[in-house]
Amino acid sequence: MARKNGPKETANRENEQREQAAEPQRANPYVEARIDRLVNYESSNVRAVASANIGGAFAIHDIQVMDSQNGLFVKMPSKSFQRNGNTEYRDLFHPITAQARNELYGKVLKAYDEKLAEVEAERMNEGQPNGEDETDGEDEGEDESLGDDEDEGFVQGM
Repeated sequence: MARKNGPKETANRENEQREQAAEPQRANPYVEARIDRLVNYESSNVRAVASANIGGAFAIHDIQVMDSQNGLFVKMPSKSFQRNGNTEYRDLFHPITAQARNELYGKVLKAYDEKLAEVEAERMNEGQPNGEDETDGEDEGEDESLGDDEDEGFVQGM
């Protein structure tokens, strides 16, 4: 025999549905990304290593821009472990919603495109007189891995 909902249970369920519908969709915190270094190894699908700042409160390091047959994609930092004799990977950090994922990945890929354009512009300037002198001091250390001092500058600069 099926149980019928009483008026009190129906009212509670309707109130919950109204509250959920009235709850505003949470906006994602701002996301800033930068390319820490470009990778140019022929035997690797990794094209760049990036960092991201989320809301001025969290930093993510070792985000990889990967190249595949389907194009570029973003790989979050992960750890590997053994399960049943197989190596498996688990992301250490990952976006929860599709909207957050699209924003984070989009910012990382945009930073990658900008870095490639910057490197190409520097190559074009190398052929001009004094082109190297103008860029040598400005870009020093950009492609090195991040240390503690650089982390602070990264967060403050965003």
